[in-house]
Amino acid sequence: MQTPSDIQQYTEDELFKFRVGQFYFRKQQEDSAKETQRRDRDHQKEVFDNRKDTNVPIKKGDLVLVYDAATNKMGLNWSGPFVVRKVLSRIYYLSNLQGIPMKRQYTREMLKPFVAAPLSTTK
Repeated sequence: MQTPSDIQQYTEDELFKFRVGQFYFRKQQEDSAKETQRRDRDHQKEVFDNRKDTNVPIKKGDLVLVYDAATNKMGLNWSGPFVVRKVLSRIYYLSNLQGIPMKRQYTREMLKPFVAAPLSTTK
């Protein structure tokens, strides 16, 4: 264990230089952290956009599937198809295939275009 007589005594000049160095290094760390945070935020946005694929436009008359919050984990996550009957900015109004309007409204993130599976022609 060190006793007070064993501890090296620094001059006031040395302590001042050391403290200035700490402030300089802190500024570098803050800049690095901000850059890392910006880069990670951009990456997460790209991952989200690719996963949700909200770039595909959906217009009136298109067939879509609706995300159904999984009430049971083993159930289907998407229901439909439904017909888009009206589009207002980011809000979509749907109707079923018989033309009966659905009561609620949906955002783009809750919809995905319906793609019919090709009929198999096996003999």
